Amino acid sequence: MRKFLSLLGLFTFPSVAAAQSPFVGVWSLEFPVSTLIIDGVATVVTGTGHVTFAVRGDSLIGQLVTDPVEGERPRLPLRLAGLVGRASTVLESRRDGTVNLHGEERPILVVSTWRLTAQQDSLIGTVELRVEGFDVPDQGAQPVKGARQRP
Repeated sequence: MRKFLSLLGLFTFPSVAAAQSPFVGVWSLEFPVSTLIIDGVATVVTGTGHVTFAVRGDSLIGQLVTDPVEGERPRLPLRLAGLVGRASTVLESRRDGTVNLHGEERPILVVSTWRLTAQQDSLIGTVELRVEGFDVPDQGAQPVKGARQRP
């Protein structure tokens, strides 16, 4: 019986650690929201918003709500998902979008890879965007920063 209880403790420990993820909660963020390309020159547009992280099993799930950006359409909330990490994690999101090329809109899929580190009440990291369905210059990883929101 003692061996069974010892083994049971080993199997339940990761879920306890996951529940204590430093990411859980609401964070205000500053991050790249789009890329404006004029005459072949790409400019990253930075915006703000907030993300709410929760643990589900061994996954970290975030719901990102972007604040309105002047001159752009409102965005639907974005789901971020990845494995629970202690202080660092990698999350992925996918979003349908459009590209306006000479007045003609074309559908695209934007895949974002978020590499984030939580340090007490600060969040730092990068996001790298990959666009499917349209040839866009690679912008590389762009900075992300945030702060935990307190009730």
